[in-house]
Amino acid sequence: SIKLSEAEAMRSLYQRQMEQMKQQRNELKRQAVEEAQQIIKDANALIERTVREIRESSAARDTIKSAKDAVRRQKSSLEKMRPKTKTRPSPAQSAELNPGDIVWVESLNEEGELLDAPNGSKKVRVLIGNVTMTLEVSGLRKSGKASLEAPVAKNVSGAEVDRAGSVAVGPELDLRGLDAEQAIAETDRYLNQVWESDWEEVRIVHGKGTGVLRQRINQYLAKDRRVAEKRLGKWGEGDT
Repeated sequence: SIKLSEAEAMRSLYQRQMEQMKQQRNELKRQAVEEAQQIIKDANALIERTVREIRESSAARDTIKSAKDAVRRQKSSLEKMRPKTKTRPSPAQSAELNPGDIVWVESLNEEGELLDAPNGSKKVRVLIGNVTMTLEVSGLRKSGKASLEAPVAKNVSGAEVDRAGSVAVGPELDLRGLDAEQAIAETDRYLNQVWESDWEEVRIVHGKGTGVLRQRINQYLAKDRRVAEKRLGKWGEGDT
């Protein structure tokens, strides 16, 4: 019937518009505050237009109700994603950047800690939360902050957390029982903490097993610039 065709058309229209709003919501994560606010404004206008078109159509009542409910949820989600205003520092020249500097990452709208000196390279590693990312130097701005609040690490052998949330790193990381990907992630997190501590030498225990974990960890450590030197553990010292 004609009524069913119109309802189907409205459902199709609604699905297309919802897809557009999802894309706009994802774009919010990459846009600066002013651009994000404009996206939200446009999305709200699209939502209102969708509701009006559905109301003016001859679609079935239950179709209209379900569409309006979904639109309301989408609108609420968009409003929650409105970014907080952050002060952006001035662009930094690569010569000004040094390991330990707090930098503003333009593409992520976040702050992080610089792990490497550029030294002519176009990319450097930046620690954001508990995640180490390789980013373009051109997308970084030097922040005036002296340090960031240290994230609390989980599942790190030998680490103790005090009431203030700071992490006291132990001299040993036990990777036994983990697969290669988990072990590398834990090693990266542990090295970040050791890098900020007073330890000059630490031990990584990976066990014997098939030797795959030892090989992957050694390959990882060989490429990591935070590691000055490494060696295999002696008998009775533990597999390192």
